[in-house]
Amino acid sequence: MVAFIPTGIIGFLFYKLIRNVLLEEPIIIVYSLFIGGVILLVVDKLTKINRGQGRILNLPPNKLIFIGILQSISVIPGVSRSATAIIGGLSTGLSRSQAVEFSFFLAIPTMFAAAGFDLLKSGMSFSAQEYSVLLVGCFFSFISALIAVRFFIDYVQKNNFTSFAIYRIVLALVVLLTMKA
Repeated sequence: MVAFIPTGIIGFLFYKLIRNVLLEEPIIIVYSLFIGGVILLVVDKLTKINRGQGRILNLPPNKLIFIGILQSISVIPGVSRSATAIIGGLSTGLSRSQAVEFSFFLAIPTMFAAAGFDLLKSGMSFSAQEYSVLLVGCFFSFISALIAVRFFIDYVQKNNFTSFAIYRIVLALVVLLTMKA
């Protein structure tokens, strides 16, 4: 919960800006994808030296707040919430697999708060059937996320984040080229 606080505050304070301005500018997504890919490459290379000796349960509040501040940058469209939390985890001494695991757990309050706040702001104008569909979708999203995170943790125990960083950079270039066309 400590790591969630910065994102909760930023999301609450800048909700209108995020919803009405940032989401309306596709070029922001391009820059975010590209810069995020470069940062992920750099942090992954720098943390290769230090394989991560920290433990999630031993992180002091200042490191948790640091991870939360990085995650709060993900209110910008195109910035990956999980990547910012992973970068924060790696930067505070967590191993790759611990950073991925922490990012997943940090997603739970973040997603609930974001979805709940958005529902409140939209006037919660859904029918009972739409709420049922929403709950079923949330349930299956959670289950598939658990499975994906398990595979992802296994992957990062043997590999680095280079392929994900390159993917972000290439995707940014493809989106940029298609925007110009």
